[in-house]
Amino acid sequence: MLDEFGPFEEWEVSGMSDGGEIKAQAVFLEESQARNAAAVLDGKRLPFSKSRRLIAEVVTSVRFDVLYRVEADEGFKTIEEEMGIVVILDAWLSQLQVFGAEGRQEQVAEALDRFVKDKVSSLHFIPLDQESGLELRGDSERGLQELRSKLGKDKVGFDESSRSIVIHGSENDFVKAKQIMTRGQPGPSRDRLMQEQDCEICLCEAEDPVMTSCKHVYCAHCFVNMCYAASAQPGEIGIICEGDSGECGHVFEFFEIRDLLPSETFEDVLQESFTTFVQTHQEKFRYCPTPDCTQVYRVASQTEEPPPTYTCNSCLACICTGCHAAHPSLTCAEHQDQTSGGLQALNTLKKKLGIQDCPRFITT
Repeated sequence: MLDEFGPFEEWEVSGMSDGGEIKAQAVFLEESQARNAAAVLDGKRLPFSKSRRLIAEVVTSVRFDVLYRVEADEGFKTIEEEMGIVVILDAWLSQLQVFGAEGRQEQVAEALDRFVKDKVSSLHFIPLDQESGLELRGDSERGLQELRSKLGKDKVGFDESSRSIVIHGSENDFVKAKQIMTRGQPGPSRDRLMQEQDCEICLCEAEDPVMTSCKHVYCAHCFVNMCYAASAQPGEIGIICEGDSGECGHVFEFFEIRDLLPSETFEDVLQESFTTFVQTHQEKFRYCPTPDCTQVYRVASQTEEPPPTYTCNSCLACICTGCHAAHPSLTCAEHQDQTSGGLQALNTLKKKLGIQDCPRFITT
């Protein structure tokens, strides 16, 4: 019965319940196939029993991202057992959240402080800022690869919140990393070069200057505004350097933009670019029509018949990717006829003219 609606990936049958019912679950390749099967088969009489009917329904699964539970580290587990607490690591906020009885905050804080100090004794941070005068040659990804190839893959990391290189190793590893980063930077410091140049956009002395990989300098706010403006432009998404009176033409790579912009601004620029792209490619992508829903789905091609159904993983609305409306168990043509009043108008006209339906066919 089910294979009439399309191939499926899984088929699982559970044992018979006390009431004599058997449950089975089929996972189709396409969501639309599952919905069509449920619409047609639900309530249908079973061929092997005159008194039994089939109950068919679509099961929607939703996945949520949850905070990482600190269980892998034996040190945290020991503290949890001794103190009667639970420690949750929020990597996004770089925080440890502690849950337990009141009155032991100081003891818990001291125990965690000792543990963290023991752990970070072999950690060394190299800030990437104007004061340190240090940078990664090329974009940050290639620079990290260079450090890892020289020191070891497990010894080099990057802390996004503090914009620092993290060295997991000895003092010698720390010194070697700084030497690698300063190598090939003779002459005037990067900070001095930036202070001596004017902004490529406002042509005034650069305030909070930032220097690009093509050696052009911008005011921090001018660079931010340039990125915002470029991300809102229709067409191909790209942020191009305006250096040398617009003649530079260097297209900033993803990692360079990420390194030069504040993290919140970078996220805003990405969101603006994404929104612009969706709005200018309506033939390929659409936003979910539910008010205030920000999910995006891919539009069905003209050759897909029937168009697949998209279930929004945010509001759980079922949208036809062909006509962009919700019409379960109906084709696009049937839905359009129903909403336009075509069937009602036809019935009214037949009644007015005294026309009866053919007994061999049913008009729906």
